[in-house]
Amino acid sequence: MSKKPISFILAFMAFILLVGLACGIPKKADPTATPKPPTEEVVTQEPTPKVPVTLESGLTLLDNLTFIQDDTTLTTFIFLKNNEPENTFVDVEYTVHAYDASGAQVDNDSSTVGYIFPGQTIGLVNEIWLDDGIIVDSITVDWIIDSQEVYPGFEDPFETSKALYLDDDGWYYLTGVLTNKDIVTYTDLRVSAIGYDNAGKIVGGGYGYVDFIPSDDYVGMSVSSTFTSAPDRIEFYPAFTSWTSYFEDGDWWNNIEVIDYGFVQSDYEVGGGMLVKNISDTLHEDSQYYLTVYDADGYVCAVDSGYIDLIWPGETLGVSPGASYPPESCTPDNVDLIVMPGDFSEHELSANPLVVQDFTYQNDSYYPTVSVTIKNTLSQSVSDPMVYVLLFDEAGDIVGGGNGLPEDLEANGTQTLEVYVTYAGTEPPYRIEVYTTITTWSEIGQ
Repeated sequence: MSKKPISFILAFMAFILLVGLACGIPKKADPTATPKPPTEEVVTQEPTPKVPVTLESGLTLLDNLTFIQDDTTLTTFIFLKNNEPENTFVDVEYTVHAYDASGAQVDNDSSTVGYIFPGQTIGLVNEIWLDDGIIVDSITVDWIIDSQEVYPGFEDPFETSKALYLDDDGWYYLTGVLTNKDIVTYTDLRVSAIGYDNAGKIVGGGYGYVDFIPSDDYVGMSVSSTFTSAPDRIEFYPAFTSWTSYFEDGDWWNNIEVIDYGFVQSDYEVGGGMLVKNISDTLHEDSQYYLTVYDADGYVCAVDSGYIDLIWPGETLGVSPGASYPPESCTPDNVDLIVMPGDFSEHELSANPLVVQDFTYQNDSYYPTVSVTIKNTLSQSVSDPMVYVLLFDEAGDIVGGGNGLPEDLEANGTQTLEVYVTYAGTEPPYRIEVYTTITTWSEIGQ
């Protein structure tokens, strides 16, 4: 995977060509085949040594059960171990119960782990939002296992590295790199992150999500966390969810071409954008992008991801995800961008009905904007349009960008809006490109 420097962006044509075969678990079909539809004192619980609890044969709750209560937020930490030598536990639905000092249950939270592999120990972090005045005294855990299966050749495909603790003026993040060793692309992973002190006591953590990770590739992770003190050691536990999808590699990866992308740092933010093209003859819906911001040593400063709603056949679309704000303690140096093509789709319209009429750059050292006027070419109203702005230097490199959400457009109507852009230059950009489009939830003539 290539990375691009943030300080200067070289023109680049990037895309991921993935080849291979699926592993020995049930696979979904080609995804392009069909359409988709003020803070109080922190309370902590010391882990109490006890005999591990096994509610069902082979699955054990380890004894380092811990929670941290920060005002009305309860963060819980549990560990489950699969003691079976061959069986994988599938769709394990677990529930964390919270109790006050009287023994009354005050709340609970449930989640599902897609797979717990033979011999695997998995850490799981949950959050429970409590009513005001509630103080938690203890927690318990129970679970239901949907099935046990033997999957020859299928084992935990994930590795983590480059763990980092970031304190952003009282907001805490645990970041790292997630590697997929499998020859299958996975989506919708849940990552629990846990921090320990020198004595091995849990001092905080949290959980987050990775939208997708291609086969034989890696992406960044960033988990917003709660801490009582800075950790000395960090562990990540990526897990399949009940809605994780897995896709075999194939030609569908080639349907969306990344023509170019570039990002810059301006003060405390990182922003820019990408040029993507639908090289197929069919509308694409809900393509996804995944952006990782790294420092010079390969540690993750920030992560951003999102959807590219619609790309019409043959259309080249400029897309800006807007600004990311890495913690000041992490200095951005380069970025990774991956775009995963979405589904083939159909629409009542045959092409993008919106056009850009005019735009003007407003130079401001603190808040640069581009004033954009767009027009609806239909004799019907259009709701929920989108505007993207890309800024270029004289060499043709993308050196900034931003996005905006206009109001709904009347039939044949026009609208002007100000779009904030991330830009590090002192002079106006050499060239500006503006793109407008409808979204997957836009309504026509309503």
